[in-house]
Amino acid sequence: MPINLVTNLSYPQNNEVNVPIGSSIVLFFDKEVDVQSIKDSCILSGPDSDFSSGPDNSVWMMNNPSENYLRSPGYNGFVKFDVELRYYDPSTSSEVSNVLDIDRVNNLYTMAILKPEKVLALDTKYRIHVIGSNTSSGSIVSANCVSERTVYSCSINGAISKRVKIKGSYNLPNNVTLNCKIIKSGVGSEAQYVWWFSNEAIPNNSGARLLKCTSRWRSLDRGLIIRFEESEYIAGEIYQFKCYQKSNLEQSHIINFSTGNAGVFVESDYSLTSSSEIDINIPTRVRPVDSNVFEIVSIEPVKASINIPIDTKYFTITFSKNINPQTVTQGSIKIKSFPVSGFYQSKTGINNREYEVYKILSVEDNKIIIEV
Repeated sequence: MPINLVTNLSYPQNNEVNVPIGSSIVLFFDKEVDVQSIKDSCILSGPDSDFSSGPDNSVWMMNNPSENYLRSPGYNGFVKFDVELRYYDPSTSSEVSNVLDIDRVNNLYTMAILKPEKVLALDTKYRIHVIGSNTSSGSIVSANCVSERTVYSCSINGAISKRVKIKGSYNLPNNVTLNCKIIKSGVGSEAQYVWWFSNEAIPNNSGARLLKCTSRWRSLDRGLIIRFEESEYIAGEIYQFKCYQKSNLEQSHIINFSTGNAGVFVESDYSLTSSSEIDINIPTRVRPVDSNVFEIVSIEPVKASINIPIDTKYFTITFSKNINPQTVTQGSIKIKSFPVSGFYQSKTGINNREYEVYKILSVEDNKIIIEV
């Protein structure tokens, strides 16, 4: 059975406005999903600037990562995010914790929480691409798409064990159990095990299926890799992993939303800010703050201006509020020089120079005038 995105629960809703800049994005799926498939197949794009370009999104060396360096009108920049998965019970409209993680759980949804690494920009349009196995026309099959979870945590005698880890995505069409039987006792790599899937014959205690309980990741078969913690293992113990056939999200989705202006810094609350039907708070990392923020209003010469006379010596910085003159020191203001062609790495380091501000001419009300 395919996975479905539960669009009426997800946050933000399509075309939602005034989304708080500190909000996380929450996508709901009607089955358990593979966390790596969310990382690979959900894309958050923002303003048309980025720090990467070319094949494989090569990263440019940036001395100031807050600057919009690469401007590419029409090609939106990617927003990096972390992913956290939680269980959600649609029958009670609530999150579920303490779920035994060794096998599939029926009748629960997955909350995929996308947490941007940095707060979003003010008053800006964003787009979430949730990639399914087919395009809207159904004529193209995507290489990466959101998929169902296929392998579960380790168990021994029906109880969860955190000593043996497994990663990957099971890639065959039949549901099986992976078995790892300890055949030699010991600590860490002193111990040995044999492994097999439940639809295979149990191997002899020799040959290619006999391995050490090493702490490095080791490839097994059918898309899975395994590692053992440095712990004591006893001969006869059998560690098991449930493996299931993969199902994909068939239909791709696009969710458009926009953040609020400077007055919208409120903490996210479904009942107040969203038309989503669920009744829980969205994780957020921005607390309510004064909307009349202290910030730079303008700089002269204007940012990114060109053909400035080489004898220019004065800079004027205007703030939104009056300045405390005692905080304006040589250590609090720096001016750097960069080649117009951008950064490159040389034998002596990145080619930029930092000049001392040798004279601050005046600090008056909300302006600083600097001579360099």
